[in-house]
Amino acid sequence: MNKSIIDELNTFLKGNYMAIHAYDRYLQNIDDSNVRQVFQIIQANHRKHAQLIKKRILALRGEPADNAGMIGKLVEWMYTFKQETTELAHIIKDAQTGEYRGIKKSKEMLENDLDEESLALVKQILKKDEEHVALLTKLLESNN
Repeated sequence: MNKSIIDELNTFLKGNYMAIHAYDRYLQNIDDSNVRQVFQIIQANHRKHAQLIKKRILALRGEPADNAGMIGKLVEWMYTFKQETTELAHIIKDAQTGEYRGIKKSKEMLENDLDEESLALVKQILKKDEEHVALLTKLLESNN
């Protein structure tokens, strides 16, 4: 039972690592101090979420992932060929899309057999991710 829970949590953890790296890329191209601050807050939340997930995996006597895994490496590799935009609205929209994808993955995890404590943690993180989308939506509206 714990192995499947640990595997699910590690998949979720890798997603948070991917988000952290994505925000690193975004922040390289943001000069607007307000937008930059919001992106830094969201990235800090993803770092906090990663720590919470790692702590939960350790409590289940599992080994937490320490990177985004193969899919994360593939995404990073693909970004090396993608021409990065410096258009602020596009950066915000890209971040918003990433958050939506993270939420979708989180909801898929809720369909699996997580224990009560892990389920509560994923729901807590999902709620915060939905707040990220709301923040990004406001930013997008004010920068269009």
